[in-house]
Amino acid sequence: MKQVQEERRIDLREKRELTPASFFRAFSFVLVFLAVVIIYGQVTLLAFHNEGDIGPIYAPIYHIIWEERDPHLAMPEQVRVLYLTAWTAGNEKRRSALIEKAKEENINALVIDVKDATGYVSFPLGETPLAHYGTGSNRIRNISGLIEKLHNDGFYLIARIVCFQDPLYSKKHPEIAIHTKDGTIWKNKRGLSFLNPKKEEAREYIADLAKYAYQLGFDEVNFDYIRYPSDGNLGAIDYELEDGETKRGVIRSFAEFLHRELHGEDRGDRYIPTSADLFGFVATRKEIPSIGQKLEDFFPYFDAVAPMVYPSHYPKTYRGFAKPAEHPYEIILFEMKRAKERLDVFLAQKQEEGNKGGNSLQTQEEKGEEEKEDEHIPSLRTWIQDFSLQTRYTKELIEKEIQASFDAGVDSFMVWSPNNRYTWGAYKSFVKES
Repeated sequence: MKQVQEERRIDLREKRELTPASFFRAFSFVLVFLAVVIIYGQVTLLAFHNEGDIGPIYAPIYHIIWEERDPHLAMPEQVRVLYLTAWTAGNEKRRSALIEKAKEENINALVIDVKDATGYVSFPLGETPLAHYGTGSNRIRNISGLIEKLHNDGFYLIARIVCFQDPLYSKKHPEIAIHTKDGTIWKNKRGLSFLNPKKEEAREYIADLAKYAYQLGFDEVNFDYIRYPSDGNLGAIDYELEDGETKRGVIRSFAEFLHRELHGEDRGDRYIPTSADLFGFVATRKEIPSIGQKLEDFFPYFDAVAPMVYPSHYPKTYRGFAKPAEHPYEIILFEMKRAKERLDVFLAQKQEEGNKGGNSLQTQEEKGEEEKEDEHIPSLRTWIQDFSLQTRYTKELIEKEIQASFDAGVDSFMVWSPNNRYTWGAYKSFVKES
C-alpha cells in the first residue's frame, strides 16, 4: 500500500514538472495575450488621436473593436429638442427634474453647451487631447457619465458650440481675433470679442472641439454664431478681406472646412452629424452680407439647418404687426415656409445634377464617391422661443409657434429658453405620426 502511494506521489511530481512542450505552450499563450493587448491599445490610441484615420493595416481590427461598440444614437426622423446650459446639465438636482418633465413632454433630444458665448468649454480639459487650449471649466465635472445617463434615458444628444463669438480664446490669442482699424481687439455692445472667421487656428480649434465632443459620445454637433458680428460699432472693424473677398465667401469656406473635417474622407467611416444655427432673417432674405450668411450656402455642408425665427426678434411693423412677438404663428409660418421652399429648390437641383449621371470616362471609384456625396440630404429645423420679450409667452403662444412650423412643412423643432425654465404642457402634442 505504501509503495502504491509513493508511486502516485512520484507520478504527480512528474506531471507537475515543466517540460519543454508545456513551457512552449505557456509561453505562446503569453505572447498571444500580449499581442492582443498591444494591438488593441494601438488601435484605440490611433482611433482616439487620429479621429479614425488608422490606415489599412489596422482597419479590419478597428471595425471589430469599434463598430460593435458605437455609443452614438441615430438622428430621429423628427427631432424635438430642448436647450440645456452647462450649468443646468451639471446640476444633478435641477437636471433630473427637467429630464423627467422632458420625458412627459415627448422631447427626444437635448442640445447642451459644449462651448458657450463666454468661450469656456463646459468640462475640464486637463487630461484630454485639448488640454493645450486651456479653455476648460468645471461646469460639468463628469461629462462622460452625463452622456451615458442621458443616453440611457433615451435622448439624442447634441453638442452646441458657439463658433466665433469667443471673448476667452480671443483674449488668449489676440492675433486671431477680429480687430479694429487701429489694431485693438474689437468688441460688441456687450463688450464681447470675436474670433476672425478667416484665421486657420480659429477654425481648427472649433473643429477639434467638435471631434472631441463626438468622441465623448454626443450624437451630433451644433454650430452657432457661424457669422461676423451683428451689433456694435461695425464700421470700426478691420475685416482683413482681400480684393474680391466677401464675408459671405469666408463664412461659406468655413462651412466647407467643417464639412471636410467632419464628413470628409479623412474621417474614415466615422461621419459626424452636424447642424447650423442661422439668423432668422436668413430664411426669407436673399442673403445678409453684413454677417456673411446665405441660406443656400449651408445646405451642402450640414445635415440640418436651423433658422432662429424667434418672433420677438423681428422689428416693429414687420409683416404689418406692431408687435411681431404677439403673432408667432404668422411670423414663423412666413419664415419657415419660405425656408422650406428654398430647401426644396436646392434638393431638386441636386437631384437633377445626379440624374445627369456624370462623365462616362469616370472610374467606378470616382462614380462611387459621387454617389456617396449624393447621400447627403439636409433638413430644416425651427428654433422657437420659450421666453418672454415684447410680450409674455404662454403655452398657447408656444403651441402656435410649433404648429406654424408643422404647417410650413418642418416638423423638427428646437426650443430656446436661456434660463432653461420651460412651459410644460406646450410640447407633448407635437409628435409626428409615423
